[in-house]
Amino acid sequence: MAAVMILHDVIVTNHAVSKDIYRLVVENETISRTAKPGQFVNLQIDSELFTLRRPFGIAGVDRRTQVEIFYRVVGRGTNFLTTKQPGESVDLLSALGHGFDVEQAEKIFVVGGGVGLAPLLFLCRESAGKKIHVFAGGKTAEDLFWKNFFRMEFTEFIGDRFPFDDFRKFVEADPPDLIVTVAPEIMMRGVAKIADEFKIPCQVSLEKRMACGLGACLGCSIDTAQGRKKVCKDGPVFYSSEVFL
Repeated sequence: MAAVMILHDVIVTNHAVSKDIYRLVVENETISRTAKPGQFVNLQIDSELFTLRRPFGIAGVDRRTQVEIFYRVVGRGTNFLTTKQPGESVDLLSALGHGFDVEQAEKIFVVGGGVGLAPLLFLCRESAGKKIHVFAGGKTAEDLFWKNFFRMEFTEFIGDRFPFDDFRKFVEADPPDLIVTVAPEIMMRGVAKIADEFKIPCQVSLEKRMACGLGACLGCSIDTAQGRKKVCKDGPVFYSSEVFL
């Protein structure tokens, strides 16, 4: 993992891409050159107004200076973040956590819902030469604006519930080497169950409330097959067999 640094990062763009979803790009040379898919940044919106930082999965980097993040407006903090303009600054606690491990996989199914598709976008962009099929779930067609950003096979599921039976048919017909999922927990558990049924390794990215993002406060501790671990430091990516006990 890259050394942790607190930097003042200039906003390049911060605009809505869908209802309540914003795309934020900031200048940060260190993160753009060292971040790995599955890692996250801890963002300080305004130190005078908000004490705690917010964790956001990294959606992409240009490997020169820019870092890309997508966020959903869900409360006072993210609502305030929408008002930040290009040229203003935010503080990023640089690329944190343990990311995806896809080195040994040639065929990968990635499954995402909502802003969970952001870290999967980074994974797909960094996995040139691999065969990747994206499965994206959303309540409405507007939620699936993501198709404009992904450049590989893309299957959309629209509705209040992810159709696990349909996904199972895909897995059975063309089994991948690995399944990776970032979504609401109930959706990840369903995907992990199918992966286990077909004896396919499955990596999940957990979301927990965090304070420090460095593993010091123990606020995001969880039970795993190997004992208590911290989502921010030991994760957020785990194998499903380790955390879905």
